[in-house]
Amino acid sequence: MSETETILKVESGVKAYQGKHPPSVGLKAGAFADVGTIILTNQRFVYINNGGAARAAVYALGGALAARATEKSVSKAELDDVASCPGSYSIPIQNITIVETARHFGSSYLRIDNNCSTIKPAHSFILGSGLSMNEDWVAAINSTILTMCSLPPQTNSPSLF
Repeated sequence: MSETETILKVESGVKAYQGKHPPSVGLKAGAFADVGTIILTNQRFVYINNGGAARAAVYALGGALAARATEKSVSKAELDDVASCPGSYSIPIQNITIVETARHFGSSYLRIDNNCSTIKPAHSFILGSGLSMNEDWVAAINSTILTMCSLPPQTNSPSLF
C-alpha cells in the first residue's frame, strides 16, 4: 500500500443509509435521512456524517450550495479526525467486497459492501447527481481496488545491493 494518501473523488450532499438499499418508507427515506460527504482516496472510502434531520432540512430548503462549498474543503490530513466523528466511518479499499449502482422504488443509489468487523456490512448512498454519477463512483472505486491489488507489496527493509 502506498504511504501517501491521495483524495481521488469527493461528493457532498449525499444521503446515507446502513443497509443494502435505501428505505422506501419512513422518516429516514425522505428529508430526515443522514446527509454527509463521501470521499474516495487511494487507500479508503470515507463517509463523513454532517448531521441528521437538521442538516437534511438545510438541503431541502435550498442551502445546498453553501453547504457543499464548505464540505469540499476537507483536507486529507483531517480525514482520520472526521472519520472518527459519530456516524462517520472509513472502509479500507481492500475490505470493499461489493460496489454497484441500482434502483429501489425509483431511487438510484450507490451500494458498497465490506468485510470490516467494526461497521455494518452494507451501506447505500443517494447522490444528488443521479445514476450517471453513481456509475462514475463504481468505476472509480473498482479502479482503485484494481490498482491496490496490482501494487507490489511495500517493504521497509533496505536493499542489500
